[in-house]
Amino acid sequence: MRKILAIIGKDLLILMRDKTAFFLLLVMPLVLILVLGSVFGSMWSSGPGRVPVVVVDLDGGELARVFREEVLGSPEIKASLEVSYENDRVAAGELVKEGKAAGCIIIPEGFSEKVFQGKEAELEVILDSGRPVGSAMVSGIAQAFTQEVSEVQVTSEEALRALAERGALTASGASAVVGRVSSALRATVEKPLIGVATSLAKSRSVKEMVVGAMDYYAIGMLLMYTVFTAMAGAASILDEKSQRTWTRMAETPTPASSLIVGKLGYMIISSLIQVSLVAGASKLLFGVNWGRSALLFYLVAFAVVVAVDGIVLTIAVLVSSSESLASVVVPLNFILAFLGGSMWPVYLMPDWLNAVSRITPLRWGLSAFIALNRGATLADLALPLEILFTTGVVFMVTGTFGIRKKGWA
Repeated sequence: MRKILAIIGKDLLILMRDKTAFFLLLVMPLVLILVLGSVFGSMWSSGPGRVPVVVVDLDGGELARVFREEVLGSPEIKASLEVSYENDRVAAGELVKEGKAAGCIIIPEGFSEKVFQGKEAELEVILDSGRPVGSAMVSGIAQAFTQEVSEVQVTSEEALRALAERGALTASGASAVVGRVSSALRATVEKPLIGVATSLAKSRSVKEMVVGAMDYYAIGMLLMYTVFTAMAGAASILDEKSQRTWTRMAETPTPASSLIVGKLGYMIISSLIQVSLVAGASKLLFGVNWGRSALLFYLVAFAVVVAVDGIVLTIAVLVSSSESLASVVVPLNFILAFLGGSMWPVYLMPDWLNAVSRITPLRWGLSAFIALNRGATLADLALPLEILFTTGVVFMVTGTFGIRKKGWA
């Protein structure tokens, strides 16, 4: 372990002394974040972060009007949701399946009348399972509305029943009425008369929720420059191979496994340091939101780093020098950055390109960081984390096997 740490420490010290590397890996991403976020900020002017939702009003009653005008029409909701209306539930469901809406709220025929008659009624909600944060917002609004209506319904019924039994509400009977109303409210929380019937629809072409321009390009540039940091780490392996450093180290008591693990450790740690510096500086300078949980942020960052480092390591094994590595990785990085949404917003991509972009690790990293920006939990990040870690492990093993097979260590 001591020898592994010595290898990692030596390479980190060399990197920290390289002023050119410092400029390219920290200053350049921040400059690009500022430029791209400012220049393309107009693309977000229509309302960053607004979640598209479709409403189908088949009721047309008083409660439907209240939901449309007073709930969905409130300034707070309008700032978060982009509401559109459809007359057909099938067409609305298709919008969810096509990835054009995070959810659909259907107010069924006779909803208001059933509520006023004290009968059970429910809203119908269709959610896109591929947009967990947006779906949670749509579901939460529907649940809150039905809960409020249910409480008012039960409270009114109990109060009127109590008054009817007594003929009038006397001071001595006030406590009894309050007790009955409170019991009814507790009961409706457990089994409300007004409910929400929820179904999930997996969209055929899911598009990420839009975040602010500065936030979006901070994520994009962080991902793109993670590849460059990985390239610098892999280039050090090729340089030491060409300088026969590995051969000389192999003649010492240092095991080959320690050399490999030390180099992989250096690649991962240097990438995580670069991610931390860019994320911290962008938050301080531009107010970029990287999520509420530092633990989740570093879990996503680690998954991205493992995937990217694994791919670059495998490429390094296939080329002969650090110059050849740069000639392959640099253009490849720009291609992956474009496809993965780091250079061009994914929500502006046509459906076919949106689908193709999902073969790149940068796209899954983008999806995960955007989800963090929107308040995602660990469960929401399960799919991108699984894909990133799987990609990383496969390529790390492939690259390590290539190093051993070529006799570098």
